[in-house]
Amino acid sequence: LGGGLLSAEVGENELERLPEWIGAWDGVQKLDIGGNRLGSSVEHLSERLGVLGSLTDLSLRRNMLPSVPLSIGRLRHLSSLDLSQNRITILHTCLFSLPRLHTLMLCNNQIPSVPDHVCHLESLTYLDLSNNALSDLPSTIILLGSLQTLAVSNNSLITVDPRIGTLPLRALSLDGNPLKQIRRPILEAGTDRLLAYLRDKIPAGGGGPPPVAPPLPRTDSPCSDPSFREGGDRGAAFE
Repeated sequence: LGGGLLSAEVGENELERLPEWIGAWDGVQKLDIGGNRLGSSVEHLSERLGVLGSLTDLSLRRNMLPSVPLSIGRLRHLSSLDLSQNRITILHTCLFSLPRLHTLMLCNNQIPSVPDHVCHLESLTYLDLSNNALSDLPSTIILLGSLQTLAVSNNSLITVDPRIGTLPLRALSLDGNPLKQIRRPILEAGTDRLLAYLRDKIPAGGGGPPPVAPPLPRTDSPCSDPSFREGGDRGAAFE
């Protein structure tokens, strides 16, 4: 075991802690540790992951995680991150400081809101937030100019910013939400029809001022505080 290892799978082993020797995998690029019980000590998990600076693909699915390990924000080469099927309720701003991240899977958690900082994921093409507890989406989501897939089905969304219709999406999933003014036939008509419907709902003048991207924490900060959206610009929404 050592720096020559590029890919490793340690999933489905009921591990509660990662062994210390995993630090010898400093050159590993793809790591699958899904299907364990690592949520019992997120701080310990964060410590172990923080030394794996070469990671590009990381799967932490189905680990009973209550939050995102803070050290993930230091994995600057990360391009794909799977945090699905956990118990996450808090999204730390650290998660949104990954310049190369193009795939983020957060489905099947208990997430009530997404911070405005999500707009800093400028390379993001795939975002899955389905099966959570979202009551709205941040207005800054319309700044994700590379986004191609947005899945937010089976949440508690009542309103949606129609400017989402201007994104270059190839797939948009909104079904399973109490969106009173979007009829089921439109939801089931496919992404192109849904995007066109949303664009038609943008008020004259563009739907208000463009959202402003909030600053990320300094790179030398401990990044220990969770960040939730608290008021601010919610963008033009319809019910």
